[in-house]
Amino acid sequence: MLAGSEKQSPTPGNPLARSLSQASGHADAIKVVQSRPDLILKPHNDLEALALAELAKSPRLAHFAPTFFGTHQLEGKLYMVMANLLYGASQAHVMDIKIGQRTFQEDEVTNQKTRMDLLKKMMDVKPDEPTAAEKEKGITKLRYMQFRESQSSSSMYGFRIEAVSVPAEEGPSLSQAQTKKFQSKGDVISGFARFLRGRRDAHSQLLIRLRLLRRELQASSWFQHHEMVGTSLLFVYDSNFTPTITLSPPSSSSSSSCAVAPHHTRTHTPTHTHTGPDKLSQKHDFLQQKVQTGLWMIDFAHSIPHHDTHLTHRAAWHAGNHEDGYLYGLDNLIRLWEEMGSNGSLPEC
Repeated sequence: MLAGSEKQSPTPGNPLARSLSQASGHADAIKVVQSRPDLILKPHNDLEALALAELAKSPRLAHFAPTFFGTHQLEGKLYMVMANLLYGASQAHVMDIKIGQRTFQEDEVTNQKTRMDLLKKMMDVKPDEPTAAEKEKGITKLRYMQFRESQSSSSMYGFRIEAVSVPAEEGPSLSQAQTKKFQSKGDVISGFARFLRGRRDAHSQLLIRLRLLRRELQASSWFQHHEMVGTSLLFVYDSNFTPTITLSPPSSSSSSSCAVAPHHTRTHTPTHTHTGPDKLSQKHDFLQQKVQTGLWMIDFAHSIPHHDTHLTHRAAWHAGNHEDGYLYGLDNLIRLWEEMGSNGSLPEC
């Protein structure tokens, strides 16, 4: 049971949670409860809470999303309660990958007004990018957002590395300021290598998870009817983990169930109810299983349902079709992940 007055630490005060915040950009938002280190509190968002609750009921996708325990009122603010995906990892390696070819919401770019402030932002990055006409009149928000995507790997590959956090004794991490300029295949592979630090066992287990995730997404009705913008894939492994599966991943066409080492196995099914201001439901009084390796979908604040539209997540986007390029990005991510381990050894970071 969690008392409402009990101490909660923002992520910078907790080494493992700090790794999560460094890799996912939520440094001031996520709180870790000192008495319940297996749980985190994240500011409530209606779309994200709905997505987490629905995914928890999905037989295909439940184990690819953080376990959701409803909401909790704290100091006048409403939070979502979910599993701490780094719980129990003593030497956590964390990588946040923003997935999807389109990283902006459609309603952000409907205004066709040209703006000189956006032109300045573009020219600060790449002075020779705008045309002569654009230099005179400014650029639209859509033009700027697509330009920004082209400066990372999002445009070409459909995903970008947001950040990488590794234990300090194993080398430097990668900040968002560094990774936002990653465009080429070589850039992406170097980011993967910084995360993996030569651990072929972690590479193999995560490749199995990636292939299984793609298979389950393609078969998921929930996924086919949700626009997925701004979501990430969170990769985690603990330096101290011991592999519990074969290190030879099945082929991408395999129809096997891809049994994998546990990453966050629930000890029972959570109940998605609003808890009172003073405590979390006693139904949640158990600890999550400690992490060894894991891959999760996170950040669903802009996961918009479209019940009358069947999304491919691979088709090119045009205004109003809601396509996001999620599977296009996942296809490329898996291909590059496979390529980096194809010669029997991982590249040096």
